[in-house]
Amino acid sequence: MISHQEAVASQFSRAAFSYDRYAQVQLGVARSLLAWLEPSEAIGMAADLGAGTAPMAWQQRRLRPNYHWWAVDFSPAMLAEAKDRGRMAPNYQGLCANVMQLPLANQSLQLMYSSFALQWCQDLPALGAELFRVAAPGAELLIAVPVAGTLRELAACWAQVSHDQHVNQLADSEQWLAALNGAGWLLDDMAEQQITEYYPTVRAVLEQLKHTGANHVSERRSGLMGKQQWQAFTQAYEDLRQATGIPMTWQVLLLRLRRGSLC
Repeated sequence: MISHQEAVASQFSRAAFSYDRYAQVQLGVARSLLAWLEPSEAIGMAADLGAGTAPMAWQQRRLRPNYHWWAVDFSPAMLAEAKDRGRMAPNYQGLCANVMQLPLANQSLQLMYSSFALQWCQDLPALGAELFRVAAPGAELLIAVPVAGTLRELAACWAQVSHDQHVNQLADSEQWLAALNGAGWLLDDMAEQQITEYYPTVRAVLEQLKHTGANHVSERRSGLMGKQQWQAFTQAYEDLRQATGIPMTWQVLLLRLRRGSLC
């Protein structure tokens, strides 16, 4: 039986080629998060955790040109796609690894950046501790993650027709803050955004999730769905249609933190 991390990596590998075309919310949030990063000529080492196809590579290198960047991702296909798109460079290299077990030395990073990736980590205190381990004193940590309330329309419609889990249960903002603070991270800034997209059909919503790798559900039971169940679900979602289309909402938390010191 494959692990949760292996299943997620496999899902994102299948979405590697289509990701940039469909990930408009993800790319918009990544740009917003990067706006919090001050330009600097300092020398250091940084990591984009869950870099995917590394769409922010050029901007990251422009802001910190004297840093050596690691594009960390657990999907080899995503990193291959980033290379094919010309986003790798001598100071910006791919590193296929699990963010929960980074193959990096203690206190080796001055900066970590991660957008729409760390929500797949199931043990937030352990994640906070691992990021603290590799962070140098005073290191910066910029995170953007979807939190509880994301895909609320999808979850509500499935709940009307099925007792099975069809949408991942995400941590809320308080859980993120508690885990990171407990690991020694100090909060400098935070924001929470609600972003709603509209699609022409229910199937278009599901295709969007598929092509960005976001359709993996950790606790989903295997088995085929009946025709009547599918029709009931699509009708429930269709009933939410607005003048602009079928809604899909993301609740996104953005954090800027720095490494404190643990006694």
